[in-house]
Amino acid sequence: MNNSTLNNELIADNHSELSSDDEIENFEIIGDRRGDRIWRPSGFSPILHDFIGETGEKDFNIESDTPSEYFRWFFDEEMIQFIVDQTNLYQRQNPLLEQRNMASWTDVSIDEMYAILALTMLTELVNKNCVQDYWSTDPLIQTPFIAKIFTRNRCLQIMRFLHFADNLIDSPSKLAKIDDFIDKLKLKFNNCIHPRTNLRVQFSLL
Repeated sequence: MNNSTLNNELIADNHSELSSDDEIENFEIIGDRRGDRIWRPSGFSPILHDFIGETGEKDFNIESDTPSEYFRWFFDEEMIQFIVDQTNLYQRQNPLLEQRNMASWTDVSIDEMYAILALTMLTELVNKNCVQDYWSTDPLIQTPFIAKIFTRNRCLQIMRFLHFADNLIDSPSKLAKIDDFIDKLKLKFNNCIHPRTNLRVQFSLL
């Protein structure tokens, strides 16, 4: 192998890390040799197009700049009503026999669904061994705030039937149970901001 060939090849060990993306720009892998990667110039030159789109936030119809207002912008009453309808539908499709110490089922309301979502987020901040512990009267672990929202049995009832799709509709998608909900949520995100000129994709998403 002559000096010219050596100057045009870059050998990088599998366990080494390149210091920046610029070091691998315009190079391609031509094969593996005993665990080593062999790189050579490919002559690739990307085409840079002029950005002609709009950038920046779209109009937000919120009353105050608070986390709860932003949450309600994405999860507005229309979104919550969708979850409520699917949850009530699922209960009618799968009614349970009356259980001891459990009140008869009544359709979920929008306010109750908001409370369920709030409780779900709260459980990430206040961890318990099980859901029932959030209504415990033991002074060592009790969280009185939860009992003021709704009863334990009612919460468990709603969580038992929480649903985002009609199970009677056949779909080949592996995400059929949440597809409709995700589509609605993506539309909300799409309507809140114009992407910037330069976007960065986190490697963890790939």
